[in-house]
Amino acid sequence: GRVSARLPRVLASAIAVSAVLSLILGGIGFFLLPHILTSHGSGTIALARWSLFFIPLTFVTLSAMAILQGEQRFSQFNAVRVLVYLGELTGVVLLYFAGAISVGNVLWVFLAARFITMTAAFFLAAQDFGSGLRPDWSTARQLVGYGCKVHVGTMADALNLRLDQLIMSVFLPTTALGLYVVAVSVGAVVTLVSSGVNIVLFPRLAAASESQRGEILGRFVRLTLALSLCVAVLLLILAPWLIITFFGSGFLSALPA
Repeated sequence: GRVSARLPRVLASAIAVSAVLSLILGGIGFFLLPHILTSHGSGTIALARWSLFFIPLTFVTLSAMAILQGEQRFSQFNAVRVLVYLGELTGVVLLYFAGAISVGNVLWVFLAARFITMTAAFFLAAQDFGSGLRPDWSTARQLVGYGCKVHVGTMADALNLRLDQLIMSVFLPTTALGLYVVAVSVGAVVTLVSSGVNIVLFPRLAAASESQRGEILGRFVRLTLALSLCVAVLLLILAPWLIITFFGSGFLSALPA
């Protein structure tokens, strides 16, 4: 179908913003890391500085993936999501069989996997854009403004998810906190349903007309509730096995939580 004339500007502007943010954050990290890692050697500091390249690689990848998601190209979106983990896993397995496992080598493998993923995501997102891939100041400003608002909400959600553990660490012994963390980790599997549905829901809502949005939202809410209930029941049955398999039998006391 016809590519929206605005999408090339959005992607190019997002990459420009990513470049600026990467320079700022990378520069701060470059100068702060030696002071943070004062008890470590120069080799560790050098590896930590190389790891700063994860910042631009991640920013550009996420920008391209957002275009794929917004255009509802979910097969390509999911392929990119899988590619990075597949690349990292393949690289680490090859290092293992070559007897070359080390922090440095794993870092290079991860950086290479992220670079390959970023390149694939960019070409998939921009394959129909032609020569219109130019950043636009007005679009970049809108992206930064919207991003700041979303980031505040995201940070609030992250804090809310960890606030209970922070409070418990003050008032409860470490054993109780450990059991609680295991229980929360197992129970969090249910939230993966809503997270997966959201990936599809938001682009559908954005593309729908005002009269269609209520019907689409209602359908997805019912679907999310039904799937979450099924996963919760399955998790209730499998919880003992999951805890023993991933955490050990010593954490079975977490089941009542």
